[in-house]
Amino acid sequence: PHIWDDAMTPTEANAAAEVQPGETVDARVLRLFSGMKDGSLARTGLTKLDLAGCAIESLPDEIASCASLTFLSLGNNPLATLPETFGELKNLRVLFFLGCEFTEIPAVVGRLPKLYMLSFKANRLTKVAEGAISPSVCWLILSDNAIDTLPESLCKCVGMRKLLLAGNRLKGLPLGMRNLKELELIRLADNALTEIPAWLLTHDKLAWLALAANPVTDPWAVAARQSAAAESAVESLDALVPLVSWNSLQVPPGAKPLGKGASGEVFASAKGGVENGRAAVKVYTSGGKTSDGRPEDEMAVSILASTGGCDGIVKTLARFVYGRGSSDEAATGDDETQSNRKVAGNGDDQTQSNLKAVHADDETQSTKADGLVMEFLDPVVWKNLGNPPSFESVTRDTYDASTKRSFHEIVTLARCISDAGAALHAKGVHHGDLYAHNVLWRGTEIGNKMEPPQVPFAKLSDFGAAFFYEPRSEIGRDLERIEVRAFGILIQEALQMWDGFAVEHDGIKMLRMKTVVKYCLGDRNTRPSFAAIVMGLRSSLDEAKSVNRCIHNLCHYIESLNTGNTQRIAEMLDEHVQVFVYGDLFSTGSRATTLSCAADFAFGKKVSIASPRVVNCDAANGTVSIQVSVVATTPPNRRRTTSDVTYTYNTRTMKQIKHEISNVVVAETGGGQ
Repeated sequence: PHIWDDAMTPTEANAAAEVQPGETVDARVLRLFSGMKDGSLARTGLTKLDLAGCAIESLPDEIASCASLTFLSLGNNPLATLPETFGELKNLRVLFFLGCEFTEIPAVVGRLPKLYMLSFKANRLTKVAEGAISPSVCWLILSDNAIDTLPESLCKCVGMRKLLLAGNRLKGLPLGMRNLKELELIRLADNALTEIPAWLLTHDKLAWLALAANPVTDPWAVAARQSAAAESAVESLDALVPLVSWNSLQVPPGAKPLGKGASGEVFASAKGGVENGRAAVKVYTSGGKTSDGRPEDEMAVSILASTGGCDGIVKTLARFVYGRGSSDEAATGDDETQSNRKVAGNGDDQTQSNLKAVHADDETQSTKADGLVMEFLDPVVWKNLGNPPSFESVTRDTYDASTKRSFHEIVTLARCISDAGAALHAKGVHHGDLYAHNVLWRGTEIGNKMEPPQVPFAKLSDFGAAFFYEPRSEIGRDLERIEVRAFGILIQEALQMWDGFAVEHDGIKMLRMKTVVKYCLGDRNTRPSFAAIVMGLRSSLDEAKSVNRCIHNLCHYIESLNTGNTQRIAEMLDEHVQVFVYGDLFSTGSRATTLSCAADFAFGKKVSIASPRVVNCDAANGTVSIQVSVVATTPPNRRRTTSDVTYTYNTRTMKQIKHEISNVVVAETGGGQ
């Protein structure tokens, strides 16, 4: 047996606590427990201990003697209780119980004063008692349990930044959680939420949100599928891409994955089953769901995202299924369009290869789509832009210390990912995990070595946390503001790695880029839409100037409404301007609109606008559409009407050609509606 030496440094003790050459797991556990009981282990100042997967059924009371521990992993053990002395580990900061057998979190865990990160992922938890979570916790992982309510005491964790709750039975969240002002990431997929808590939608620091597979989002998913199918005149969303056979993909048994994530692994195919081209094939882990919901939701988002023609999104080419059918059937993939190199995610998720299972299932009879075939991005050329967050960074991606970005690369990154964000949110898709580690990147150095040379480029991947919402809805605007903050953080990190040379590229100067980041990270009510960001990052300023002119014109239009200047109003309207209310044509022609405005002024109506956002900019046809929230008050009872109005301009004539009115709410000052 190893004799613990009092002269050991903590680093030496940590190394000695690991499995030694020729040592069995049982022998190691016996050696460590003996050292706890006689006090020799404690005297070394041990700080890190990993006992995961050691078949430990109970811990000795003397574990409390290791008060110097800051990191303790006890995952994948048949543990269901802890000794009362466990609370004496006063310096413990990171504690893992992944895959154990707890049905509740022991109260003693709530008495660890310095606990920073806590995981009870994939246990048997049905409840979390009041006080079971230490107020010091900033990173909490309770995914994949059966929890239906959270304790009010969780609201005392005011430093909470990262909260993983996917795969439970939550119907709501404590209202007091709105006091978690530092919260930046929350995973709520695969629960029983019937509404999105209002405080989540208005949270200033929230940047990453997952809500798929909840009763509140399921109807939006159904509507999105039906709408996409109807627009393309196909029977279902799945029919937008072909169904191919697993055998046609030619993924050899035992192949090394290109990348892996919480929901599965990605392999290179020899042919791809689509136009005889090479492709990336996502194989899901078993269990019927991902770390943030269901594979079918992830696949649906991936297929829809690939239909918009945005080059900044990794494209889905086909679906495949297991077994043999009319076309030799297929295998399994993943909408984790992380088509090539996804590594780790948020939390302590672990994946393993399913390739053997795929080939074993090749004898089954199935026509259900199990996975996706995506465009192949050579891993020699395309790299993950960043690495997942560390214990220290919590919610922020990490980068190699030597990483530098030219201003050309920073501008390119911002354009590619804002293009992707605009394309997704135009379709009512919230990515939920907009991170550098989910961006595939071709940098200048590798691009210059290609034949012919290629410019820098970025592609957003991994739709594992994505979910649908109603496009252009109030909730949709709130959700987009959350994702815009994530984008701002991504570009802020890129600017921090600027190489210090060029400060201008293709018409974009450093000051403009920093201004974009400032607004993305600033007050949520003034955050731009992705469409506005795209406009602000155009190589030519002409279109950006057109948008600014339209907004300026709109402000003058509202001023004219409030002053009764009908002549000025008429000058701003196209002769054939159309007004739509809830999609139905209400009136045509500038005369009808001008007369309506004159009548409103006669009744004393006053109008104000807020939250302008660019929802469309079509340079080819010379149109810009700006959506605003309109508030109108009318005496004598000061009736208040709120609505959303989209004003479309002909940028060549600077006249309004269309008004689209929706979400009208009328209320008296007394509160009646």
